Amino acid sequence: MHDSTLKLCLSSIIWVKTMVLNLKRTLSVFSFALFTFAPFAASAETTTLSVSYYDGQTAHVEVKDDSRSLFPRYSYGVEFFNNPNISESDFTMRLSSFGSVSGCAHMTDASVKQEQLNDKIKLKVKDSKVKLNDDPRYANHDCDIKHLESYFDVKLNRDKLIKNGIKKIALENEKYGEYTTSEIDVNEDRIEFKVPTSDLGFHLITFYFFPKNSVILHAPHAKLGLDVKDVIREYGEARGLKPIEDRFEKFMMPHAANNYVFFIDPKSVYVRQLDEVGQNVSIGDAVVSRTVYTANGPVEENVSLELMATLPGQP
Repeated sequence: MHDSTLKLCLSSIIWVKTMVLNLKRTLSVFSFALFTFAPFAASAETTTLSVSYYDGQTAHVEVKDDSRSLFPRYSYGVEFFNNPNISESDFTMRLSSFGSVSGCAHMTDASVKQEQLNDKIKLKVKDSKVKLNDDPRYANHDCDIKHLESYFDVKLNRDKLIKNGIKKIALENEKYGEYTTSEIDVNEDRIEFKVPTSDLGFHLITFYFFPKNSVILHAPHAKLGLDVKDVIREYGEARGLKPIEDRFEKFMMPHAANNYVFFIDPKSVYVRQLDEVGQNVSIGDAVVSRTVYTANGPVEENVSLELMATLPGQP
């Protein structure tokens, strides 16, 4: 597989990963970037490894002899999230390797160090490693099959970034050297993250710092493809909630967000019912109309959907 084909394959993997995020992660206040940090070429003694991807294709990848890994390390996916009801200014940038490993194995923790250089934060990372479990296995003593993903978290603070005038974030891998540097622009409302692309352009994402008393109303049982955003928004506004767009004028919901809406809960009507991120509480039902195709043609019918409230953030 040529390098260009491999990059296209990785882009497809990123897109699929974004589309199939489960509800728990979707309801986090996060942005997933459809891009990667791309390393500069480095001269080194290499060996060729075969790497199998989700679509069944096999890529032959050259890596340093002392840096062999089950995960591709020449690119990272980037996502942001925070828990605004704990802190409005603290947030996390998560960098993930693509792919996963399942089997009789365990993974060491990655480590990352932050260093400020003028208007730039430099991240120095030592990647996690997959290690096989060598315990004896019998018919009645099988191994604990684990689903392993390689990532590391970078803890950042909005107010410190602004105070220190940080404009760039750079990444350096212990084994692979320096990756491209990304520009950032931070204010009290959001951080804009600009990542260079291979065609000399850039990809821009915006992550908003939601205020305290933020809450999400969602309809977890809405059928795939049924858009109930307007019904949820009407339900919330009728009970004193303020759509997050009232706070952030340029905020846009993800294109595939059909069954949840972000709100501000001024009187903490729902927020005080929730003790922690990941908890859900039923708040009532909403009636929505859907098209049912029968032998006599399409028929509109009303269905009742349970609505739930949850806190934004990552458990």
